[in-house]
Amino acid sequence: MADKYSVPAVDKAFEILEFLSEQKTGLTKAEIACGINRNINEIYRVLINLEAKGYLVQDPSSSRYKMSLKLFTLTRRIDPMSHIAQTALPVMEEFAFEFGVSCHLFTLYKSKAMMALQASSHDAISMQIMEGTLFDLFSLGAGKLLMANSNAEVQKMLIDRDEQLSQQAKDDEFSLKETIHQLRRTKFCRHVSDKLPGVIELSSLIGANDGKIIAALSIMGLGLNAAKEQALKQALADCTNKISTELSLL
Repeated sequence: MADKYSVPAVDKAFEILEFLSEQKTGLTKAEIACGINRNINEIYRVLINLEAKGYLVQDPSSSRYKMSLKLFTLTRRIDPMSHIAQTALPVMEEFAFEFGVSCHLFTLYKSKAMMALQASSHDAISMQIMEGTLFDLFSLGAGKLLMANSNAEVQKMLIDRDEQLSQQAKDDEFSLKETIHQLRRTKFCRHVSDKLPGVIELSSLIGANDGKIIAALSIMGLGLNAAKEQALKQALADCTNKISTELSLL
């Protein structure tokens, strides 16, 4: 289906931009052509147009091309949370309506798990959390999931800043590493609440391991039987995969 609507010049432009974004120095036309497995005649006009539009700059002395800051400027105009909310909320609301449980989307903020978005169940009794509420990472399954799936640098910072995590790292580093490995492998966390007796939280990752943008989608249930819990787990995974795919995070 993608090939049916392919536009060769656009394809070449993206290939050039993606290739140059990975280079530390400027490249000649021949080097760019070689790097994307094309000949110079195929990319000549595309390079001229990308330079004219301000996406590339050419060094007048060496004739080498490199990326300008135009793409960076454009991406700075995008609010990631707003984009996530627009994509995730309809999916979350459909889930809440179908299964009768509220959905909560968590992100990292100030080394905590922040409840950023909520889709409420239509049932008379449902779990409600105020948007913007911050939680210690290991007090929620979502917090554990976000910590474990962050890149190594962010993960270390989160552990150092969280009293419970830093203490566990000192007392039983092996156990903590095993927990992190498991959460990264499954992208799922089952957490029994220590503040709400009988409440089980199921959380699934939005995004990929070490992704620049990750979030966790959680539901909380009271008195779930094994069959109901398994059905919710699968539906939650389907939900987060759909959101991740629509956001191009996988």
